[in-house]
Amino acid sequence: MLVETGMVSPNMEWPAFTGFCLVTAGTVHIHGAHYKDTEGELYSLSAQYLSQELQMLSEIRRNWASAQHQRDTLYKLYISHTELVSSIASSPLRYSPVLYLEDFYDRYPGQSFDGANVSFTDVVNNDLDE
Repeated sequence: MLVETGMVSPNMEWPAFTGFCLVTAGTVHIHGAHYKDTEGELYSLSAQYLSQELQMLSEIRRNWASAQHQRDTLYKLYISHTELVSSIASSPLRYSPVLYLEDFYDRYPGQSFDGANVSFTDVVNNDLDE
């Protein structure tokens, strides 16, 4: 990952756009983590990449508080998608009609994803430079 490479550089400052890129990649990896690929196939490393993206969002939140909201939203989406996949797998029909709703996020019952809403949480930064 490019972000991992840049993390070893002491002079690297990440723009806030980095969080957006990590979340965008993470949404793809959320879906890929549930595909049953064999070693070396396209989605076989999706779960590992998703974990790295969540970790990187945790790292950059020291500079950009919005990264905490992005991380929380990505994690909530992962949990919701895992529950959806489990419910489909246990269904005798093996498909879910909610996947055909107009709003992409309506497929996750009981959850609300609003890209226009940013939750403000306190981020404790113990690494303040003196």
